[in-house]
Amino acid sequence: MDFKFTSEQNILRKMIRRFAEQEIAPRFAQIEKEGYLQDITDRMAELGIVGIAVPEAYGGSGYDFVTQTMVIHELAKVNPGVAFTLEAHWKAVDQVVTYGSEELKERWLFRANSELFTFGQTEPASGSDPSTQQTTAKRVDDGWLLNGNKAFLTNGVLAASVYLVLAITSPEKDVENSRTVFILDNQNPGFENGRVEDFIGMRGCPVGDFYLSDALVPDVDRLGEIDQGMEIGHEAHHTARFLMGALAAGIQDQALKLAVDYVLERELFGQPMAHLDGVKFRISDIATGAEATKLIMYHAAWLKDQGLHQKSETTMAKLFGSDYALKAANHAMQLFGAYGYSREYPVEHLWRDAKALQYAEGAYEKLQIDIANVALFERKGESYL
Repeated sequence: MDFKFTSEQNILRKMIRRFAEQEIAPRFAQIEKEGYLQDITDRMAELGIVGIAVPEAYGGSGYDFVTQTMVIHELAKVNPGVAFTLEAHWKAVDQVVTYGSEELKERWLFRANSELFTFGQTEPASGSDPSTQQTTAKRVDDGWLLNGNKAFLTNGVLAASVYLVLAITSPEKDVENSRTVFILDNQNPGFENGRVEDFIGMRGCPVGDFYLSDALVPDVDRLGEIDQGMEIGHEAHHTARFLMGALAAGIQDQALKLAVDYVLERELFGQPMAHLDGVKFRISDIATGAEATKLIMYHAAWLKDQGLHQKSETTMAKLFGSDYALKAANHAMQLFGAYGYSREYPVEHLWRDAKALQYAEGAYEKLQIDIANVALFERKGESYL
């Protein structure tokens, strides 16, 4: 396995880093106050960043999953919220690429180069338990009528214009074989935006809900086969989770840089804080967690690029990464002392951003169960390393 980026990846990496540092970082305070900024997405579309996951045949760059992970990581080093918008977008795009008919791809993927997509699975009373979902799709002569309410959508309301929707199509069947995914946009007459959540972290990424009231969707905009929706939903989560690992790694890298810079300058007991063993313990923990997260997330992305089994590895990237991102933020805040608890210093937002990773794309405890189930009942100890 080659751990070096290609020359093309390094060129892209430098471009992303320059864009993030020059055009996103100076607007940190504005993003924290106002939230999602559409002009940043427009600029990313102009630079070709939004379409990185879109195949070349549909106007995009067609980059692989390792490259997508690299881009999310670079953006997250500067602003995890902005990076989060692309994670949700690319997760949805990947499902269209994987499961869409040629006609469906022609209808929607060209838009994915300049508009953000999202995937509506969660409902107000349905998070980790899909059996309580209530959104339905009823077959009619012109296609399907969708009714229901989706909640906590990353990119919802303010950012996304194209929505993948998981709906019940065969209520008489079990959960895993009764749902189907459809695609529609926010101009559909049956589509209505709901509220935007006022979350404490990831301020650069909007989260909201929407309502469907007899939203008519033609059958050509059905993604995959009828009742294949849960398979698509599971695959979307697996795609998202190594990208979530990249978000976590970016937060950890931010925490490490801020903490190192601070303890090298700050004096305590007549010497720089960096000379104190207790400080070194925290720095060591941040650095080790960041490096381990990168190894797990890139390995998971590489496995997906190779078409190999990566269900457990991608979940590990999200689980481990979110855990250590929160630890890294906490360590950095503690090293800053009371300053770390102040909004005047760029540390406390890392904790707020990191906490979001323990909810999005699967609750922390649910992921623990998923990993254990694979180890106990599926993989039986086999490894690709």
